[in-house]
Amino acid sequence: MRSKKLAQKLVSLNIDKSPYTRKLNYSYNELQKGITCASCHSFRLEDKTNTLECLDCMYTEDVTSAILRSIEEYILLFPDRKITTKYIYEWCNGIKSKKTIQRILSRHFKLIGHTDAAYYVKKSDNAKGKHT
Repeated sequence: MRSKKLAQKLVSLNIDKSPYTRKLNYSYNELQKGITCASCHSFRLEDKTNTLECLDCMYTEDVTSAILRSIEEYILLFPDRKITTKYIYEWCNGIKSKKTIQRILSRHFKLIGHTDAAYYVKKSDNAKGKHT
């Protein structure tokens, strides 16, 4: 009988919704654009041809890895937005050319379509039919 009361008490204390699943309200337009330093998260990066150097902590990162990291951030923050050269160029705040962005996207993502409406998906997501 005592264990039944304990079970009932535990059920009554059950929380249906986690307080940690709160959705943050933000929009693409209100967020600061640009690639951040992988070390100190500063937006003050200098383009050094094949690397980006942080002007605050002097950390140096390969351009491709910095852009891929920025793309992953974009995907995490905006899972419903398409991945396009234009959007990623804007998200990176034009630190590299659209041609560089397009080359990195082509190497690491799968292109869907061939017109202005073309977009990229993660190669692993394509098999599942996702349009991240």
